[in-house]
Amino acid sequence: MPPGLGPAVVDHRMFALYSALLDCSPATLDDLEQVFSWGRPALCSTLGRLLDLKLVRKLPTGRGFAPNRPDAAAAQAVNALESRVRVLRRKAEQIRGDLEPLMPAYLAADARRAQRGDALDLLADQERVEAVLDEAAALCRTRMLAVRIEAPAAQDHHERWFARDRALLDRGVAVRVLCPPRPDEVTADYAARVTEAGAHLRTVRELASRFVVFDDDVALILCDGEPRGPAGVVVRDTGLVAFLHDLFDHFWEGGTEWADDHRPAERPRLTDATKHSILRLLVQGHRDEAIARRLGISVRTCRRHIAEIMEMSGADSRFQAGYLLAGRQLLDAAE
Repeated sequence: MPPGLGPAVVDHRMFALYSALLDCSPATLDDLEQVFSWGRPALCSTLGRLLDLKLVRKLPTGRGFAPNRPDAAAAQAVNALESRVRVLRRKAEQIRGDLEPLMPAYLAADARRAQRGDALDLLADQERVEAVLDEAAALCRTRMLAVRIEAPAAQDHHERWFARDRALLDRGVAVRVLCPPRPDEVTADYAARVTEAGAHLRTVRELASRFVVFDDDVALILCDGEPRGPAGVVVRDTGLVAFLHDLFDHFWEGGTEWADDHRPAERPRLTDATKHSILRLLVQGHRDEAIARRLGISVRTCRRHIAEIMEMSGADSRFQAGYLLAGRQLLDAAE
């Protein structure tokens, strides 16, 4: 399932009821109660959801219910979503147009600050640090140098760092990174991913501070974020930026190429028993959190396993994956 889309719209009961209507429509509620033992309230609830999705229509004069084409139902839903997208796109263009006139004033103030000799700019919090990093990365043209002693405290910060570095690499910017030889698990995961994306990474035993240099224009020294201290310091003075560049090169020359044994250990492959358990719970309509709790694994691990199952089955949704693989008698083989 693509990230951010949420659970599948059609659960196992909706799939079963729709399939039954394909074989025996038109069918009344009484007819369907003869097929499914869910009880009338559950049956009406499931039927109502199919009606809401336009997958089923109610026939006139009490003749019951009949299925509609899934592509026609999807077209109605997609048309509504595309209409919302068009509204949001117009809103985004309006916001961009409203803010664009402020850019010359910002650049002029930045130039005045440089003329006054404001070589350093203290950043009060992590949010401001991230904003400056985003801005500097967007303007970076040729190279970025980074010393990463530890990962950001929050996982979303870690992902934001990787996404920023990946965008630089996609634009052809050279990325070099220094990190300790035995980093924590999150930093090790970042290092493996950014190396695979095309960055060059070396390890150094003694790294005193974290900093990032963008081209020869600007650098950012990352602080510990003490209660009374800044979270970061922006360096714009060309001499100081050059000094940090030379300091990075000094550490780089004495560093060791990132080796395979520094990468996180390969995650264990799914056992057949785990596969069958996940498949069975998928078909039963359980959510990721419930499956993870039942199997005693983390939600993140569970979702990774579900993604592997979907890839193996060629399915577009979690439930479809369970249904297809169950139809291939993989579940029966575990009995």
